[in-house]
Amino acid sequence: MQKLDKLKTDFINIASHELRTPLTIIKEAISQILDGIHGQITPGQKKGLTICFGNIERLRHLVDDLLDISKIEAGKLKLKKEWIDLVGLAREVGALFQPKAKNIGLELKENFSSPTAMAYVDKDNVIRVFTNLISNALKFTEQGHIEILVTDKPDCVECQVADTGRGVSEEDAPRVFGKFEQFGDHKKAKEKGTGLGLNICKKIVELHHGEIWMESILGKGSTFTFTFPKNFKEENQSQDSNESISS
Repeated sequence: MQKLDKLKTDFINIASHELRTPLTIIKEAISQILDGIHGQITPGQKKGLTICFGNIERLRHLVDDLLDISKIEAGKLKLKKEWIDLVGLAREVGALFQPKAKNIGLELKENFSSPTAMAYVDKDNVIRVFTNLISNALKFTEQGHIEILVTDKPDCVECQVADTGRGVSEEDAPRVFGKFEQFGDHKKAKEKGTGLGLNICKKIVELHHGEIWMESILGKGSTFTFTFPKNFKEENQSQDSNESISS
């Protein structure tokens, strides 16, 4: 089974790499046509090309997720840790989603226990965790609000993304962090996902020696919580910064 799983991972990795180049070329060509570089286009043509462009972006995100999963499971995802203020980082990511939340009639709230909350983490990967969780919350919330919380605790920094969306049933909850799983009523979601985002979040958090979990009530909303511990010794930090994960 391990050999078969490795073959599957290798195939996904190779296929994803091969898909990336033609997708980039197609995207650039459509972008040039939409920008009028090759002459005027009709409103109907512009509408059709815009739909194509959006679907190419969606496919590119899928390819990127597949490559990241392969990299993580092969133990090749390296962390570049540094001291980061997670309150500032959460504000930064939240600000990017404010226009989208407002556009679909949702309030994006912030709730921080203190002005700053320092943690020794890989900034880019933590941004990805926040981005995936907020994006999912927007996708499955039709009314109400989404709240980003950061709590500075004695032994860890606790981060949360809570929503008043559709929630997840008890039956589906154990599969939420699995690969290619869809949580909630994905058939009615505003946007279709890849089913890889939450699995990537879990692996990133665990690579930081943290924990991630979900609490949800069907029809009332979900809260995703993840933590980063504070109890690592200074002498271990340089070693942690180059640490990699294998499945």
